[in-house]
Amino acid sequence: MHTMPLARTRGRAWVLVALLLALGTALVAAGCGGGDGSQSGSSAGAAADYVPATAPMYFEVSTDTAGAQWTQLIALAKNFPAYPDIEKQVREGLSSGNVDFERDVRPLLGGKAALAILQVPDVQQAVDQLPVPGATTSAAPSRAAEEQHVLVVVEIATGKRAEVEALITRGADSAKKTGTRDGASLYTDGDDMFAAVTDDALLIASTQGDLNAALDAKKGGSGQQLAGSDRFKSALGALPDGPFVQGFVDIAAFTKAVLAGTPQLAQLGGQLPQTGAMAMSLAAEENGVRMKAVIIDAPEAAQQGTFTPELVKQAPQDSLVYVGFANLAGTVQQSIGQVQGASPEVQRQLQAFATQLDQLIGVNLDELKALTSGEHAVVVTKGSPVPTVALVLEVEDGAKAKATLDKLAVSVPRALTQFGQAADLPAWKNVTVGGVTMRQLPLSPQAGVVYGVKGNTVVIGTLPDGVAEILEPTTTLDQDAAFKAASAGIAGQDVAGLFWLNIEEGLPLLEAAGAFEGADGQQALDNLRPVKNVVAWSTGGSEPTFEAFVTITK
Repeated sequence: MHTMPLARTRGRAWVLVALLLALGTALVAAGCGGGDGSQSGSSAGAAADYVPATAPMYFEVSTDTAGAQWTQLIALAKNFPAYPDIEKQVREGLSSGNVDFERDVRPLLGGKAALAILQVPDVQQAVDQLPVPGATTSAAPSRAAEEQHVLVVVEIATGKRAEVEALITRGADSAKKTGTRDGASLYTDGDDMFAAVTDDALLIASTQGDLNAALDAKKGGSGQQLAGSDRFKSALGALPDGPFVQGFVDIAAFTKAVLAGTPQLAQLGGQLPQTGAMAMSLAAEENGVRMKAVIIDAPEAAQQGTFTPELVKQAPQDSLVYVGFANLAGTVQQSIGQVQGASPEVQRQLQAFATQLDQLIGVNLDELKALTSGEHAVVVTKGSPVPTVALVLEVEDGAKAKATLDKLAVSVPRALTQFGQAADLPAWKNVTVGGVTMRQLPLSPQAGVVYGVKGNTVVIGTLPDGVAEILEPTTTLDQDAAFKAASAGIAGQDVAGLFWLNIEEGLPLLEAAGAFEGADGQQALDNLRPVKNVVAWSTGGSEPTFEAFVTITK
């Protein structure tokens, strides 16, 4: 595959961008990010002034290595035992011949560096270039790659233009100056790299035409710049202010380009998103890393129903995993409705399936819908000696829900036996744990099927102790200090989904199970310990969001 502009280090002409992006990539890979988590709304750096307004993708990273984001980034990274070795490797990697990052590059950097895709890739051409079994290879894939329209913009510090030009022309295989355009100095490596240096930026493009378009956008002002697009500004404005990395994707532009370039997909046009743009960011905070994504003018397919998460009050405080969602029946019904509208034959098959289902398991669709129309959660308890995995359902009528489960307890094993899958199943038995009466199908000492109902809460799990702990919790997840701190941003929101992973509680179980044996295993364990937990949630409506926070502390 053809080498992208930002990755090449062959010539001194591109060493500034190569070193810069190597630094950012290496540190992010080490487990860190940037941003202060404030909610005043983000905006693009001056690099976006060089990006044409029609660009469908844009990403920028902070290059203010003395700023709050980089300071916090390094502070988080130092929690990991592997950080000194990674830092050493990064610094060695940032040396290229006689160019030193600290001495030659860092003083030249402005506040932001950006990468933009100026045109949606030709989907049909990409499909045509896919390898065909038995076909001989050709140079076509390389030609397709060469037609990428990529622009890199690196903001440079005030008064450093001359030093940047000196740096990129250093060495025998460096860039050669080819002229000027609108006050910018133009350079090329004589192959497929085109660069310009202005008073405030270094630009690198994949074609001379793309470089000219960038300079024209800057000259043309806000009407021709991505920075002046209301769509772009609205999307970034929905993100927290001051992130380490942020990006923008014009969803509608991608859809239109795909449909225009691939006629065979035109019949799916009504099911593909025709509106919407997405912005995303990564930000470092005092105790971890926050990621957020938002869709503005969201297509209908991205708009989800919401709920107020209440089942966290049923999950034990030390739960390893919690996944909250709601109205599974409604989601399935909506999906089926979309399919039904597409084909009368599909409608007939679905009706036949519904009839067969009733005959097979003795429960009709209305009874199943009653089980799955409220709030739901998947909970993994810490357990002893093994965790319990459980599905928690909030229902309108607990007695009817239990009657449905009792029917399923009889019919499902019988149906499995008919297919030769359950000949040796044990009998169901009643069990009582902590005053909670449940029914159990004990498949093994470590797992089985257990269900119980208390009030309007239904729990179906793998072990009686875990099911009883959920039905009768003493301390609950919503009371846990770590959960409350990590999920503080959820307060007052109706969510479309909620996820919690308690890494701190889970590591001892994995360690006891032998998951970290040997020197390499111990090293992995030591570097996982600073990662305490992960919480993520999504919201619905016309401007859905996804947010995640990874807690990182000593």
